[in-house]
Amino acid sequence: MGIRIQTGTTYKTHFAMALKLFETPPEVEGDSQHLAQLPPPKTPGNNVYFIHPRGGFYVADMVQIDPLLRDRNLMLVSRGAALDAEMIRQNWPGAIKIASGRAAEQWYLGAQDRRVPMPGGGGQRHFVLVFDQMTR
Repeated sequence: MGIRIQTGTTYKTHFAMALKLFETPPEVEGDSQHLAQLPPPKTPGNNVYFIHPRGGFYVADMVQIDPLLRDRNLMLVSRGAALDAEMIRQNWPGAIKIASGRAAEQWYLGAQDRRVPMPGGGGQRHFVLVFDQMTR
């Protein structure tokens, strides 16, 4: 009984994959690395993050929006500080900006759940957004 060493293409493939793991920058390794670039959410939710697509390491990958907007926190792509603030003002005039950084801005909507019941949603709730970008 001895040690078997695989040779050929399989061995080369495994070796190449191992090398690739060491070459992968830490900011690409997973969602936890992406989320570490954001300020921590205030609980119990009601945070709106405007992600700056060019502001950090792969932050645009964080914007994976549930099309029904059911999550307790929203992650939206920023369209610029003025338009972001206007959208917040139109939807949640009492919201406050609690963080601003290279990767994102964070707005807090308050302790009360700002989602509304979904029609025919069996008790599910979602955000409803209104935005007239012509208003400034």
